[in-house]
Amino acid sequence: MTVDPDEFNRSEAIYDELALVIGRANIAWNDVHTAIFGLFREMSGMPWAAADAVFFSLRNDSAQRDITAALAKVTLSKKPDERDKLLAILNGVGKKAAERNAAIHTAWFVRAGEEEPSVFLRRTAPKALKPKVRQQFRALTLSLGETYLELCQLERELFP
Repeated sequence: MTVDPDEFNRSEAIYDELALVIGRANIAWNDVHTAIFGLFREMSGMPWAAADAVFFSLRNDSAQRDITAALAKVTLSKKPDERDKLLAILNGVGKKAAERNAAIHTAWFVRAGEEEPSVFLRRTAPKALKPKVRQQFRALTLSLGETYLELCQLERELFP
């Protein structure tokens, strides 16, 4: 079997772009969770090392958001607007998790002649995926960037 060099180069260009958009989405996701950790640390009043030990002993992002939300309900009880804003942001991050997980945990391939990457070896694609995944992951990155900025702004307001 010989490989068509034009087809190989075409599919490699699609893989390269896919890798870039998935990588950027994952970096933006990590930025958001870093900001969530910053709020957790501030609300807890713990020294950095202690807050780090507690927060990151939770091995999944959902649990880290849950512990931060639980702490916000207690520590921000006298600041209901800020508390509710933080809880809404955390909830929104949770809703974006399916897209992020689909991006980083899916095996991808490019069929000959097709312009969009496909899910590899799955009967059905994850429900969170849209037909144009590169476009979807670029939008996810932008949305996560906005969320990151919101979290940073909220931390500055709460802990000047």
